[in-house]
Amino acid sequence: MRGIDTKVGLRMDVATRWNSSYLVLESAIRYRHAFASLAIHDTSYVHCPSNDEWKRAEKMCEFLKPFYVMTNLILGSSYPTSNCYFMQVWKIECLLRENAKSDYPTIKDMSSSMMNKFSKYWDHYCDILVIGAILDPQMKFEAIRFCYSKIDPSTCEEKINFLKDNMYKLFE
Repeated sequence: MRGIDTKVGLRMDVATRWNSSYLVLESAIRYRHAFASLAIHDTSYVHCPSNDEWKRAEKMCEFLKPFYVMTNLILGSSYPTSNCYFMQVWKIECLLRENAKSDYPTIKDMSSSMMNKFSKYWDHYCDILVIGAILDPQMKFEAIRFCYSKIDPSTCEEKINFLKDNMYKLFE
């Protein structure tokens, strides 16, 4: 077909893998012109997305892409070390907080819902991830301070002091 990369193909949704939502949207957006052409040439095709629906799909794809990338990094075959996990979890929290203020209600609602679930795990596992990151020679406390200050400047020093106390206890 003219100007369409037919090697990619459309992706199917897999109910047990949330990342498939990103792949479905990403592949459908690539074939946007093919869907429009089909709507013109096939009168029985009545479910062609409108321009507004395509824009929403692009926004949703843009929202999901960083989560897709981070999930592949963490769950991929490269087996990242514990110090990498903290940075990815921190990026996820930053993205969720940022998108919770989105002008798009769907993204705003999704971010809030995701943040509620995410907080359960983040609050519970944060300290051990941070300790792994602090032990990385490239990170240290200043990098953690920067991360915490981006999340919530009002609690940054309290969290750093808590971590220092726990690190001292660990080494004693």
